[in-house]
Amino acid sequence: MALNDTSKTQISIKKLVGKAHTSNSKGVANESLPTGITLASSTIFLQGIPTTTGSVAHYEVLDNSLGEGVVEFLRLSASFIPGSDTTDGRHGFELKLPDDYESNSTNPLRGVYPFNNQQSINITSGSLQLIPPSFSTAYEAKAYHSSGGQTQIPVLDARDWNLDYFNGIFFQQDPPGTGAHENNPKYIDAYLYIGNYLDSGNFSSGISGSLQNLTDGSSYLVAGDNITISSGSNGQITISSTATSSGGSGGGTKSKKAYTVTDSISSGSSFTTTNSSYDDAGHDPSLIDVFLNGQLLLSGTNTEVSAGSVDYFVSDSNKLKFGFDLNIADIVNVVVENSGSGGETGNPGGLNTQVQFNDGGSLAGDSGLVFSKTTNTLLTSNLSGSLTRLSDGSSFIKSSTGINVVSASNGSISIKVNKEMVFNELLGGTINGLNTLFTLANTPFASSEISIFVNGQLQTPQNLTTYHDYSVTGSNVYFTTGSVPAQGSLLLAMYNKVVP
Repeated sequence: MALNDTSKTQISIKKLVGKAHTSNSKGVANESLPTGITLASSTIFLQGIPTTTGSVAHYEVLDNSLGEGVVEFLRLSASFIPGSDTTDGRHGFELKLPDDYESNSTNPLRGVYPFNNQQSINITSGSLQLIPPSFSTAYEAKAYHSSGGQTQIPVLDARDWNLDYFNGIFFQQDPPGTGAHENNPKYIDAYLYIGNYLDSGNFSSGISGSLQNLTDGSSYLVAGDNITISSGSNGQITISSTATSSGGSGGGTKSKKAYTVTDSISSGSSFTTTNSSYDDAGHDPSLIDVFLNGQLLLSGTNTEVSAGSVDYFVSDSNKLKFGFDLNIADIVNVVVENSGSGGETGNPGGLNTQVQFNDGGSLAGDSGLVFSKTTNTLLTSNLSGSLTRLSDGSSFIKSSTGINVVSASNGSISIKVNKEMVFNELLGGTINGLNTLFTLANTPFASSEISIFVNGQLQTPQNLTTYHDYSVTGSNVYFTTGSVPAQGSLLLAMYNKVVP
C-alpha cells in the first residue's frame, strides 16, 4: 500500500500554498490549519544538528559537535483535529508537548513559551519544529496506538500515514475505523529542536557565544599584535590593546603580548617570548606580569623556582623559565611596562562609552563605535563585510534552492525567496477545442511547481504517472491531444514564478 495520487497531489499543493493537509475531502480553501516551508530567519535552525541519535530515553537532550544541547527526544501526544474526519474515520491529528513537559524536561527554556505543557506545535508558527529525517534517518518519527497497550504503527502500515515535521500534523489516508477508534494514533516519538534560530544571531539582543568559534572549532576572532582577546562564558568578548600607565613605579608604556605553546616545554626549560623585551623593564619584577591561561603567576629567582615557592623567573632579555611543564595549546600572556619616565599618559580618548583604539600611539575613541555596559551591547554605525565571510573566503551564510543571500558593502545581509506563488492566472491562447498550446504570463521557477485546472478540474502533470494531460516548457503549456480543452473551457494556473 502507498499514498494514492489524490493524497500526493493534495499534500503537495496544500504545502505550496501554506495549508496543512488533514483530509482528502477538503479543498485548499477549506483547510484551516497553516503550514509552511522553513524559510524565515525565525524558523531556520542556527545551530548544527547531531548526525546520530543513538539509544536515547524520553526527555534526553542531544548535543551537536560543538557540545550544544539542541535536540530533545520526546513522546508527543496526538489529538484529533475536529473537522478532519470523513465517513471512513478520522484523518488529521495535531501533536502536542507532553502534559508534564515542564517538570520532566531539562531544556533550559522549559516553562517559557512555547516550551509549555500541552503546547500544540502547529500554532507556534515554526517556533516549535520536529527534526525531519532529512538530517538523518534516525530522526524518523515513530507512531503508536493504544490498542493492546502501546503498539507501534509501522511506516508502511495499511493506513498510509504522513507526518509534517514543520507543524506536527499527522495524517492517515485510510483510518483503521470510524470515530475514536483504538487504533488511531495516540503518541508520536520524535525529536524536538530546542536550539536557537537564525534571527537570534544578531547584535540587537547581545552577542551570543555562537560567534566565538567557526565550525572547525578555531576562533572567529584572532588577536594581532598588541591585541588580547578573551571570551566570557556568557558570550561576551573582551578586546584589549596596548595600554599606557599614568602611575606605578615606571610610569611608562605597557606592552602586552600573547604566545601559544606549540611544543611541550618541560619544567626548568627556557620558553622564548620573542616580541617581549624584559630589558625595557630593567628586569624589575614589579614591571613584569606573566599569565598562564588567564591565571596571574608569581615571579622570583631561579632558586625559588627550583624550590617550588614561585612559578617563574626571567632568565634572559626575552626568555622565561617555569617551575612546571607547559602543554601544547597553553596560552602565555606577557605584560611588560617600560621603566622609562616618558610615554603616553594613558588618558582615554573620545567621549564616555566610546571604545578605545590605538591612534598613532595615542588612545582615541569615536562615536561610530560605542559600548553599553548596561545592556552588554556593542554598537557600530558602519559594520564592514567581515561577518559575511569566513577566513577561507567562503560565505558565512549560504544560499540554497529558492533562496538568495546578498551581502552589502556595509555588512548588511539580505535573505529573500527567489520564487513567488501566482494564484488563479488565466492561461493565454485560443480555447476552441483544437488548440494545444497555451501560455503563462511568467516563467515557472520549476516545471514541477505548477498546477493546471480546466473548469476547476486539476490536470495530471508529466512524470507523475504513465498518463499525463499536459507538459510545461518555459512559459508554454502543451496539452496532449487526448486532453485538449473544449471550446469555452476555463483554464487556470497556479505556480511559483521566478523572482529576480
